[in-house]
Amino acid sequence: MFKKSTQAGVSAAILTFTISTQLSAAELNGSSEIEVGNSTYVVELEAGASRIHLPQYRFGVDLQGPAFLDVEELETGEDDLGGYQIGAGIYLPSMDIGGGEVTFGIVGSYSDYDDQRTTICDSATGANFCNLMPLFESSSAAFDLIKNTFAGGIVFDTDRDVDLFEIALVAKTPIEIDGMNFIHGFDYQRLSEDFDMTATAFEPGSANAGQAQYNHDLDTDYIGLFIGIDVAKTVADDVVLNLDGKIGVYHRNTDYNGRFFSDQRDFFAPPISQTLGLSDNDVTAIAEGEIELVKMFGNLEVSAFVKGQWISDVPTINYNTTETLPIPAGGGQVGTTLGSESAFSYTIGGGIVIPF
Repeated sequence: MFKKSTQAGVSAAILTFTISTQLSAAELNGSSEIEVGNSTYVVELEAGASRIHLPQYRFGVDLQGPAFLDVEELETGEDDLGGYQIGAGIYLPSMDIGGGEVTFGIVGSYSDYDDQRTTICDSATGANFCNLMPLFESSSAAFDLIKNTFAGGIVFDTDRDVDLFEIALVAKTPIEIDGMNFIHGFDYQRLSEDFDMTATAFEPGSANAGQAQYNHDLDTDYIGLFIGIDVAKTVADDVVLNLDGKIGVYHRNTDYNGRFFSDQRDFFAPPISQTLGLSDNDVTAIAEGEIELVKMFGNLEVSAFVKGQWISDVPTINYNTTETLPIPAGGGQVGTTLGSESAFSYTIGGGIVIPF
């Protein structure tokens, strides 16, 4: 039956060059050092540990029940990735615009998450058997699968690499309430994913077992506007508590390019090779919140923060998990399509602020 390995190598590195206030693994901080009214430039650097939760992939099937018609989709590939974050941003001296003070900032980010995972579908008991379908059906549907019938299984080795780039412009304007700023700006993000999977079927004493490779490039662009509020309150001598919240509306555009190759189909059939391109677009909301504690050491400020980010709409792959033959419709996904789910991340770290 289906078993998931407990060993998963997870590594990630995030480089964040903060150019605006955004909702990803790098963002704006509502700290006192960026209060409207400054006459100097301010540079902000930060680093921390981060985790991101993305949609789960299901590429294989475990066929069970009478005549093996009950389709259980296998979770292949990790959906919870961990890593690190590094950020930088610069804020310009305040300007008098229309009788009011405005501070402009430029922020940007680059994030990198990587995970390797092994998943096993085991059919050694003979009560089930395991399959991996191609991207879509062809003229010989009965043979379009890498299949383990009995007394073996399929091992899925996956590598999921996710990159996030961000650049944005932000403006801060003081509100009548002391220590509070109104934030607004323009933001661009690009979420890119490379996914590689090798599926190896094993069946003792059988020549029908084979191997298949699947990989995809999944690129998503987010362009939109955001608004928010940050609040700075003194809680002790030279210690400031900052609260920051932002929300934005974005246009999302997604491009998918998938490739499948099987070196040997079941029943000694020839190899199969397929490619598939898909695209999708929609409107997305992104929200972010942060709590930051700042300690001042003369002109230098040191901070510790906790922040979270939510994206209402990130792409996911609904992979083909069923065939017309030899399996009648018993569940699963017919053909490979694009879908969407929400995603979230959180970061715990610290930073410094340097005026000049």
